[in-house]
Amino acid sequence: MEEIISPIVEEWFLVEPLLFSAYCTHQLVENKRMVVPMRTGKMRIEYNSDIMADWPQEAIEERLRFEVIRILLGHPYQRQPYGAKKSVLRIASDVTLTDSYRRIKSIIIPPGLKYDQGLSFEEYYAIVEAFLQQNLISPPYDLEGLIDDGGGGDSEDADSTDEPENNPLQQIVSEATDAAELWEEDQLAGEQVKETIRRAQRSRQWGTLAGNLKDEIEATTIVHIDYRTILSSFRASVLCSKRRLTRMTPSRRYGFQYMGSKSDFATRLLVAIDVSGSVNDKQVAQALSIINRFFKYGVENVEVILFDVGIHGEVLSMKKARKSIKIEGRGGTDFQAPVNHFLKYRYDGLILITDGYAPPPVVPKTFYGNILWMIYDYDAYRDKTRKLIPTQQWIVSFPKSKYTLLPPV
Repeated sequence: MEEIISPIVEEWFLVEPLLFSAYCTHQLVENKRMVVPMRTGKMRIEYNSDIMADWPQEAIEERLRFEVIRILLGHPYQRQPYGAKKSVLRIASDVTLTDSYRRIKSIIIPPGLKYDQGLSFEEYYAIVEAFLQQNLISPPYDLEGLIDDGGGGDSEDADSTDEPENNPLQQIVSEATDAAELWEEDQLAGEQVKETIRRAQRSRQWGTLAGNLKDEIEATTIVHIDYRTILSSFRASVLCSKRRLTRMTPSRRYGFQYMGSKSDFATRLLVAIDVSGSVNDKQVAQALSIINRFFKYGVENVEVILFDVGIHGEVLSMKKARKSIKIEGRGGTDFQAPVNHFLKYRYDGLILITDGYAPPPVVPKTFYGNILWMIYDYDAYRDKTRKLIPTQQWIVSFPKSKYTLLPPV
């Protein structure tokens, strides 16, 4: 197989400088154990010579080109959605590539999967995940390609006639899982790939890549501040502690002769969820999931209020993680009521989960606590700069505030 791939790469050196440079950042490795013809990740391009034994050179070149473009888009190394399934990641990647490039025979998109063109990788992930959840309910396969018996093993009661190889969609999912086996977040690997793109930008040597695909690849070099980074920074800014004496800890100056001290976190956090008509239930569920993860430790109490033009219902406690809440309201949006509640009860931090379509609230010149705006705006998220639209620009300079755009769901 290497004797076929070598001439392909040599030709790329002359006519496809970007593909050649990206290929050279990875090691070509034979792997006959995998069930797919070719896959990438962990700085390797793996191929199964048994599967590709009868392939013509044109088909091999096409698949290799496809995998190298996948590397250039950063899919094997970029930040992934929380709890992401490798099968869904791979299929979403295939959809993204075929949307920007073209379909090839060795990549099969699940039949019946409907999607709009021009969406982001994250948006395609959400579409694929919903499609598989809807179509793999029976038999009870999980999205990783194994029969789910609740304990992580094979189900003895499963009907042998419904095994993955007899289920076309499940077969695609199983192969997608194997194809993404090497995928993991790797900033160093991602940066090496981005440097090859920057060199192509400086030299303007893009080869034969189409304009829309070139734009997609260039967009990967733009540094985006991930919402998790913003949340971590906000969490650090609102954490506060209360000091108490204890005999279990020695005094730093006098040892066990005197009582030492221990600090416990005492942070109070208010989460205000926009339940106006422009925010859907999936967006609220995603925001709750994010908050549960980032504020599970170190926050004494998280309280939740629902608002549109005013606050609805009672203040909800999230001392225990919540997967969902009952949505009320669905009117317009006014930020003043939740901000007033935050100021009145002197919370350490306020997280406003909203689409941002409302006038700025009024606050005193100085006040206690910090504010984080978590904004749903998919057009802004897809934009290369990820800047807020003009009517939301006031959030950028709002006192004691940070903001982040949430990924699509």
